[in-house]
Amino acid sequence: MTKLFSICLQTVAITLLALVATMGSVVAGSAVENSVAKGNSIEIKPFIAKYKLYRSGKEHGTAERELFVLNSLYRLRYESSIEWMIFSDERFESSEFKVENNQVKPLNYKMQRKGTGPDRSYSVTFDRENKKIIGPKKRRNKRRKKTVPGAQKWNENWLDPISYQQQLNIDLQLGKKDFKYAFINRKGAEHEYVFKLTGEELLMLPYGSVKALKVERVYEDSDRQTIAWFAPELDYALVRIWKGKSGVEQFDIQLSELVR
Repeated sequence: MTKLFSICLQTVAITLLALVATMGSVVAGSAVENSVAKGNSIEIKPFIAKYKLYRSGKEHGTAERELFVLNSLYRLRYESSIEWMIFSDERFESSEFKVENNQVKPLNYKMQRKGTGPDRSYSVTFDRENKKIIGPKKRRNKRRKKTVPGAQKWNENWLDPISYQQQLNIDLQLGKKDFKYAFINRKGAEHEYVFKLTGEELLMLPYGSVKALKVERVYEDSDRQTIAWFAPELDYALVRIWKGKSGVEQFDIQLSELVR
């Protein structure tokens, strides 16, 4: 169960899954796309978003996402606290990145987790000058870091486990409907997420009534389901994330507060 929440809160990210909340209409996206075509960049605005985590209609925890603007750099922070039956999970993640030509370029990623089961702590550095990934050392020597062995050829557009959420936000504003992201996970290995814009819905959330874009993760040969909603009227904020398997809900993360 702990592993389930861990994967969910990270991936779905889609704006935290709810991360997912940004949304914007396809028409609005087209307007932005025309603006960008004239040489303008998508404006990235700081925010603090708070969420409630539900399972089968009952609240089991909270989560918070915050985007800081640090001169020409950005930092996306995520924290969550979950309790379900005898299980508990507290985690912290952060990504420091820059943005060039509407492309997120991560610099450092950190994750800490504690609760039921073993505690975990990871950090990954994107050494852009030398075009290599510096990842965590094996557990038997936690204090040392190493260049990830057998790392793939350097990819200038690699993302990390949460910065892809910001890239999704940008791409929605650009009017895109299909999304594919290569990212480096906590252990320094490359993975890929594929998403598709499937519609627009009016949601009733703890935050209130919100019209949001519906984005679904595309799985191959899997009965897993991950859906994220982004609200265009809220700067394409991630407002909700729902994860299930074979149609059965595993968790539902919904926006409760937003400060912009």
